[in-house]
Amino acid sequence: MSKRAIALLLATVTAVAGTSQQAIGQTAGGASSPKKPAEYTEFPVNPNFKPIDPAIVASNPAAAAADSKRTKARNAAYNNARKVMARQIPADDAGKLLLDEWYKKYYLPSFTLPENRGKLPEMRHALLSKDFRTARSPEAVAYLRTQVLNYMKGYAQNAGKYNFHPAVRYNAMLVIGSLNQVEHGARYPDDSRAFVPDPLPAALDLLIAEFKSPTQIDAVLVAALVGIDRHVKLDLARPPERRIPGPKKKVIVDAMVALLNSPPPTGRTASGHAWMQRRAIDILAAQGMVGVYAQADAALETIVADKDAPISLRCTASEALARWAPTSKEKIDASAVSRNLGLIAVKACTDELDRIAALLKQEEVMEQLRELIKKPNPVATGQFGTSAAGGNRYGSGENMYGSDDSGDDEETEMDSQYGANMYGGGREMYGGGGLPGAEGAVATDPRIDWSRRRLKYQLTCVKHGLDGMAIAGKASQHEKVVSQVATAVDLALDLTDPPEEKPNLEGLTESIQKGLRGLAFLVPKAADPLTELPESPIDDLAPTPEAASPAEPAAAVIDPADPPAAEGDALQDLSAGEE
Repeated sequence: MSKRAIALLLATVTAVAGTSQQAIGQTAGGASSPKKPAEYTEFPVNPNFKPIDPAIVASNPAAAAADSKRTKARNAAYNNARKVMARQIPADDAGKLLLDEWYKKYYLPSFTLPENRGKLPEMRHALLSKDFRTARSPEAVAYLRTQVLNYMKGYAQNAGKYNFHPAVRYNAMLVIGSLNQVEHGARYPDDSRAFVPDPLPAALDLLIAEFKSPTQIDAVLVAALVGIDRHVKLDLARPPERRIPGPKKKVIVDAMVALLNSPPPTGRTASGHAWMQRRAIDILAAQGMVGVYAQADAALETIVADKDAPISLRCTASEALARWAPTSKEKIDASAVSRNLGLIAVKACTDELDRIAALLKQEEVMEQLRELIKKPNPVATGQFGTSAAGGNRYGSGENMYGSDDSGDDEETEMDSQYGANMYGGGREMYGGGGLPGAEGAVATDPRIDWSRRRLKYQLTCVKHGLDGMAIAGKASQHEKVVSQVATAVDLALDLTDPPEEKPNLEGLTESIQKGLRGLAFLVPKAADPLTELPESPIDDLAPTPEAASPAEPAAAVIDPADPPAAEGDALQDLSAGEE
């Protein structure tokens, strides 16, 4: 969660987690039914390598000596394994025993230990980046990759008697999605160099199977989506003869479309479901399905038109429309889609204005509180009486905070306690009515930056979607409407900064409102929140009916497994058979 997202998401899914005893090796089978959260499976590791609890080591000299001995043994085993991977030791039977000593007897089973749950991302990174991607022995890499795939498959599927912690299962699926058949910079059998990683095809099969499993937990589904996304994007760098085969692409496409068309299942939050749907849109766009596959187009149209859908999801759908295939024969009501894209821009602007209004209200309340703090203590003035001893009931002195100098300037006293304002310096919450420095200085209020960046991102997504509709509606009756909406969105995007003479929240509000006026023609009069604003600065924009529903799909729905030859490369690729 980034690109991001990808950070927030990882924090969310790993929070649902716990631990997990003996090697899975060839464990197979489908995902098991949810199990009681009583105890999680833990695999035993080589006791000569396992660290001793630091608390025990700190208080027990004998334990400290034993731990030091285990550390040396652990380091020796790892160094031997690294030498095999680096081709310093042959990857023959003896070399494979050295790999097993480290990976099968210690490192891979240690994913299940409770004390390692918080270290799983680091362990995953070390395995993939330090061990695999620096290796020089193809034989050792192939052997280790098989072992890793078997272990991680078992962890993710949670089959039979096992009950691995969700964090173990999540990280295992992330490992699977990151496995490569050729690492970045390594060489193919024909001695050509891989300039990007070449993902492992067997891993994609497992990612698809687990994503489609009806009993798999959400944490693993999320990790599978991340892996599928990686595979389809890196697939673009492969030569045509080695790309994902058509039938497998169709399975992925249909699974993503089904996710877009489904409501959140029981137990999944709306925000989590929206995140997964956004990744599904990314996958469809990366596979070239926008403007090519009718079901994908219909799903995107529905999301763009859905005023109740999260704006983050609608923005992702908007951005995907920018990939509309120029050679597309698909029919789409570009005018209706463009108006709905414009309404996303309206919502983005109004939402941001609401946020800014709330911030200004909060600032007003804080200023009132600040003024209240400056007033003398009612007890000290006798308004509510005095203590039995005749003094201030909070201690000596004449005010609430203990000062006995009634001649002190109250404002100066408050400033000394709170730094002149709650955030330090200046007479206002974020530095006074004007910013110091030369005319036109850049605003320093972080709230302005947050608002600007969020709104610029959302309007840019809309702009990209309109670029796609310009392609879809080129030389048709839709061209004028698409152009009108695009002009209004461009204006709103240009007005996402406060004016130099008023670089504060009030100035940003005025700028956004100006941009919003240019979009007012999209809002039906009965529901127009801008009726009291001046006329639109955009000329010749005809009134538009209410937000249009997505266009009905064409009567002849193209099956991506059997498209007509004239439909373009993406559909032809979907129909290609297994090599």
